[in-house]
Amino acid sequence: MSTAHANHTATLLADGKVLIAGGSNRPPAAKNSVTAIAEIYDPSTRTFALTGAMQAPREFQQATRLSNGEVIVAGGDNSLNVLASTEVYDPTSGTFGIDATMAVPRDNFNATLLGNGDVLLAGGLTGFTEGADTATAELYTP
Repeated sequence: MSTAHANHTATLLADGKVLIAGGSNRPPAAKNSVTAIAEIYDPSTRTFALTGAMQAPREFQQATRLSNGEVIVAGGDNSLNVLASTEVYDPTSGTFGIDATMAVPRDNFNATLLGNGDVLLAGGLTGFTEGADTATAELYTP
């Protein structure tokens, strides 16, 4: 890889390659350790290549491949704040674009692609303090 990734996502793309996005690339105590770097792993050549960076640095986010082959990356944190933002990766152009904002900021949550193409975003943390967990859920409709 071009950089270390911890607390990142790895999402299987329709073409068999893997999108690795964000995470922390330095020790957690290091300033600005959360990254927006994204890479593509090609298992046929066993190589990594940089792709377009995310719009926001994030770790502990969720990434889900949508029915159209794009990938939604939602929530997570930037080490200072839990994020409500989402962005979508277009594998054709290799770029991320800003998308809808979640109703609730979420970190360490679950995202599941539903049969109708929507994504269920559920649970997680809304902040860094005790009791910041949430039992809420919401739908992302592409």
